[in-house]
Amino acid sequence: MSSRDDANRLKDAHQALMRGETTQAAALIGLVLEARPDWAPAVHLAGLIAREQGDLSRAEDLMRRSLEMGGINGQMRAEYANNLGNLLRTAGYPAQAEASFRLSLETFDLPQARTGLARTLLESDRPDEA
Repeated sequence: MSSRDDANRLKDAHQALMRGETTQAAALIGLVLEARPDWAPAVHLAGLIAREQGDLSRAEDLMRRSLEMGGINGQMRAEYANNLGNLLRTAGYPAQAEASFRLSLETFDLPQARTGLARTLLESDRPDEA
């Protein structure tokens, strides 16, 4: 499979996820990961799919792995950290969520990361910091 095929499958998997077709998205991303298990965009998307399927532990593992992979910087790193922060916040881990949102903001100023951090701080009874 070529890199172009992988990129197309990644795109198709993302579109399937956006349509709520998690089974199809998981199958497509599985094919990509077979060919390129260390490709951060595929690993991260697999984490997003796992989250939608309710497998929060796997989702967290995949999202953390994607952040540790080479070549992830700038806005992409910020988006990955923000997604992890959202997962951790909704799973009830406010301290870890805060750390992820702060990592996101250190990397790139994402408005959604600022919002996530503010919500996390408010939910932790820290309105002055929010």
